[in-house]
Amino acid sequence: MQPAGRAAQGHLAGVDHGHGRPGLQRQPGAPRPPGERRDLHVPADRLLPDRVRADPADARPGEAAEAGHRQGPAGRSGGAGGQARRDRRRGRGPHRDLRRGRRAHRRHRGGRRAHRGVRRRDGRGRCRVNWDWGAVRDFMPHFRDGLLVTLQALALGSVISFALGLVWALLMRAPTRWVRWPVGAVTEFVRNTPLLVQLFFLFYVLPEWGLTFSALTTGVFAIGLHYSTYTMQVYRAGIEAVPAGQWEAATALNLPRRRTWTAVILPQAIRRVVPALGNYVISMLKDTPMLMAITVLEMLGQARLYSQQHFRFTEPLTVIGVAFILVSYLASLLLRALERRLVR
Repeated sequence: MQPAGRAAQGHLAGVDHGHGRPGLQRQPGAPRPPGERRDLHVPADRLLPDRVRADPADARPGEAAEAGHRQGPAGRSGGAGGQARRDRRRGRGPHRDLRRGRRAHRRHRGGRRAHRGVRRRDGRGRCRVNWDWGAVRDFMPHFRDGLLVTLQALALGSVISFALGLVWALLMRAPTRWVRWPVGAVTEFVRNTPLLVQLFFLFYVLPEWGLTFSALTTGVFAIGLHYSTYTMQVYRAGIEAVPAGQWEAATALNLPRRRTWTAVILPQAIRRVVPALGNYVISMLKDTPMLMAITVLEMLGQARLYSQQHFRFTEPLTVIGVAFILVSYLASLLLRALERRLVR
């Protein structure tokens, strides 16, 4: 059973017809029905007693009369400035809420500073590094195995790149173009393809053709082949830097062509290109982590394996990062010593 002044449940259209329901409206001056609550519609000035009254006409009639009684004749005629000064001294006036808000903001900001100071003294709110020396100690056997594999790949790859690069450079000086063109095409193709693609090709495609090698052997050959195309250009620059008088002197002495290359030209050319070859040694060292893609457990591969097993990533990665820096620095020192020895 619904009340007389309510719409039926589920009938939303009845909400729009409130004007036709006399129980919802009361005419001005009509008596209030018994039991009606009078605190449902509170005037705005009673809800916000501390609001700023910039206009005197905004005050209630009782407040305006009381203010006029306090001011007296002088205040009503021309003492508004004095009353404003008295209100400011007493903490009243049109801007008292702004001053209260400013003081509250200062107290809140001071509390936040104090809380931040306590949090910093407690160590909270800072970046913490959970370093575990026990994890470093446990990683050392894996690190030694990875370091040996890295040095082995670096040494063998450097030998292959230096030797094969010299072969490419000599073939590029062949008198017939049927030798120069194929060599140039192969070296350009190898130099312009990524090392990772070459690793995948040698490791996954060659076994389909019946050529199967171990992962480390494949990685060493790929690094040596890739960097031989760069050392070839270094050797070419060194050979062309040999003065033409050296060639003429060898011809005048009637030296065989092989003797001319091994005793006159190559020693002078290699002495000039040692710094450039040293740079490629450092580059090969930094590219050895790519061997991890073909399951070679060098330093990065060992660190990745240890991290996945023990869920510790900071310690092993930091250790191998420091190791790469130290090995690169020691290699540069050795190459510098070799350069000084060859210059003598």
